[in-house]
Amino acid sequence: MKVHYITCAKSSSVDSKTNQLSLFHVLDEIGAAAFPLHLHSVCVAALFEREAEDAVTQSYALVVKLDGGLLASFTMTIDFSGARRNRSVNTVQGLTIPAAGAVTIAMVQKGKVLAEWRALALLTGAAGSPSQAEAPPAPASEPAASVKTAAMLN
Repeated sequence: MKVHYITCAKSSSVDSKTNQLSLFHVLDEIGAAAFPLHLHSVCVAALFEREAEDAVTQSYALVVKLDGGLLASFTMTIDFSGARRNRSVNTVQGLTIPAAGAVTIAMVQKGKVLAEWRALALLTGAAGSPSQAEAPPAPASEPAASVKTAAMLN
């Protein structure tokens, strides 16, 4: 199985007539006036493709890290239902970023990173300009986020 793309945004919508995906407010940088920062939701969109010999149903881990420290991890399942490609839209709800740093959301299968999205979480000043990043936090022992999934076949 391979991933053609992964993108993270604040929200998404799928046109019911054309099945086209729209992403709103793509997160290439996460600015915060203060940390910890509570993100109500983060949409993770990806396009998967399976090889002919791959199983129709496959699992992977959706892993969220801050400077290498684990924030959350979810086991996800893709059901291709006989198709070769599957677009997946997952919404991570209630994610807390404890400090400024490099945020990574990765799709991992059997220890191999299939795809990842990266952005900097930055402390912003009153004028909205980034300031220096703070020291990285200790890894969280229990992820506090949840995930909601919607999968659409292409």
